[in-house]
Amino acid sequence: MKKYFKCIVMIFLFTFTFLAESLKAEENTINEKIIIELLLNKNAKLKANNKKLDISNAEIINSKLFYNPSMILDFSLPQNTYRLGVSNTLEIGDKRNLRISLAEEKKKLADISLLYDIRDLKVKALKEFYKIIYLRNRKEKYNELLVISQNILDLTDKKFKSGDIPKLDKDNIEIKNIILNNELIKNDYELLLSENILSELVRTNVKNLKFDDSFLDNCNVEKLVKLKDKPINNLENIELNQKLETFAKQKELVIENIKPNLNISYGLDTTTEKLFSNGILNIGPFVALSFELNTYNKNQGLIYEIDANKEYLEKEKTVIDSFYDLELRNAKNNYFSSQLLKNQYENNLLPQIKTNLEKNKISFETGKTDIFKLIVANQNLIDAELEYLKIKFNYQESIIELRKLEGCI
Repeated sequence: MKKYFKCIVMIFLFTFTFLAESLKAEENTINEKIIIELLLNKNAKLKANNKKLDISNAEIINSKLFYNPSMILDFSLPQNTYRLGVSNTLEIGDKRNLRISLAEEKKKLADISLLYDIRDLKVKALKEFYKIIYLRNRKEKYNELLVISQNILDLTDKKFKSGDIPKLDKDNIEIKNIILNNELIKNDYELLLSENILSELVRTNVKNLKFDDSFLDNCNVEKLVKLKDKPINNLENIELNQKLETFAKQKELVIENIKPNLNISYGLDTTTEKLFSNGILNIGPFVALSFELNTYNKNQGLIYEIDANKEYLEKEKTVIDSFYDLELRNAKNNYFSSQLLKNQYENNLLPQIKTNLEKNKISFETGKTDIFKLIVANQNLIDAELEYLKIKFNYQESIIELRKLEGCI
């Protein structure tokens, strides 16, 4: 019974420890989703730009306000008259509603500007994210290659001591080893720089976190590369259309402002000479109306400026579409070419080079080949491994660009 109880306790402790370690590992792992969440919640630039929306909201509030009334106090010495009243400006037409609509359209532009910032920061953060993965993998590969290079150096040293190879061959291997060490130091510097950039973007220290390079499920890349039509959620086109809407609303308001506002004044009027007449207080009401005669200034300049801006945007739309098509074609070409190279390295080139290195290593140990073939085979492996990591990073970057252009990032 005691043994049975001990077994249960041991199983429980093992399970608890395993789950605790799994949860701890999960907490120390960061992926795309977590990067974006941290960026949206903690990035200093986004927090500052969010405040810009308050400015747009303030403009909407101001556009809804009516004109303040004015107090009238008039005193005429020659006629000994007094006038006390109020003056109000009444807007003629639909000016207030148009003013509110224009402020709301400008608010939409501010929202789009914020979306630009969010998108660009997402792209920057994700590129740094995958760059760190690339540099970490490259560092690991450098360390592996250093072990291989050291083994070759040890073999060369044995051959040199036995008199099979000259000192120059041994020195060449040592130089290769030093170069590899220098590349590792350079890689560490680049890695530290990228980790600092990403840490600043997400306001979180990412140096000791594990990176998960699985992509988000909200973006089907294979489907994206088959798309031919421009996506409706492309920010450039959305912004341009919104600018056209804003200019159209602005022109409506400018034309409506040609209509003169009516100024109405009203109050009480009296005179000191006949303040009382037949025992009755001699005070009477007065009303005065005034409005501007728009004879010369009919906002011609503003209307011309708005029309010119609209015409410019209409032509710019063609430029934006052409530039977008070019960027999309380039992104697709980069994706297909990097995908093809990645598959070739994984399935053909790397296995062949590794096999060739092992053959040359055995031949060198048995004295069938000289040191130069082993040096070349080793260098081929180093170059291929590092090139593969670079291609894989380019492949991930091409996917980010595709997702950016198709509006799913």
